[in-house]
Amino acid sequence: SSSSPTTAVFAFSADHWFKEKPFGLKPIDLAAFPSLRSIGNDEKTEVHEAFIGRYYEILMTSSLTAKVEGAIRKGRQIVFTGHSSAGPTAIFVTLPFLEENKKTEGKTSIRCLTFGSPLVGDRKKSDFSEEIRISEENHR
Repeated sequence: SSSSPTTAVFAFSADHWFKEKPFGLKPIDLAAFPSLRSIGNDEKTEVHEAFIGRYYEILMTSSLTAKVEGAIRKGRQIVFTGHSSAGPTAIFVTLPFLEENKKTEGKTSIRCLTFGSPLVGDRKKSDFSEEIRISEENHR
């Protein structure tokens, strides 16, 4: 007898992450990431412009959200992963699902594993990351 998988893994590649714009920080859209503000002083987090741009490109041009939501409905553990410059994509994709999961009292196991990922923004981002247990140990 065959059994269905208990984990759904969504892996991101590092190709095409940098387009025309220079490297730099831009304020995060708090409508998309409401919890990404500095704890205590309500400041917006700034994130790497090319990395957040790649996140929005994937969000708008793929069926990723529907596939993740389908896996969640099937009761699967969700794992997002990326190596090198794909790590930030995995991080940005993970955050909205973690925020939504907090609203449902953490019924779904959602993880993010990155390997050799660069930093994705300023120090304020790590306040929220620690709260929701996203590990960035390789950056400290």
